Amino acid sequence: MADSDTITNSTVFSDEKRWNIMAALLGTNTALLLVQTLQQETKPEISREIGLTIVAATIPFQGLYFLLYTFLQEQYFRLDENLRNRFVKALTLCQGIGYMSLIGMTIMWFNTSIYMGSGFLFSTTIAIIFIKIVMKDANKPQSSET
Repeated sequence: MADSDTITNSTVFSDEKRWNIMAALLGTNTALLLVQTLQQETKPEISREIGLTIVAATIPFQGLYFLLYTFLQEQYFRLDENLRNRFVKALTLCQGIGYMSLIGMTIMWFNTSIYMGSGFLFSTTIAIIFIKIVMKDANKPQSSET
């Protein structure tokens, strides 16, 4: 029973982390769009326009992630396993497309300054590598020594 509870608690915690990351990304993208669009109106640049387009294109998928996530949480036990799996795949796809907004952000930071763009690209790359390493170890089965 403890293993089942651990798996359930771990899954809920993991889902909450994903939800929080997507919420932060959506908020960041919305703020960035607002500020950069105002800047684009006063001083148009093609690279900023490309970055804005990429970020804007990802926002509907970030919103859809929240809609699907909320529906799945509310209806989880009413859905059959096949439909739940389809929802999880859709969530993963929306999450992946949402993360692509980082490409648009990087373009806009490079547009602001080569140093800011380089710093953002470097730190984003290191953060992704760091998360992959940590999550790889976190997903390994833990031995329970009591």
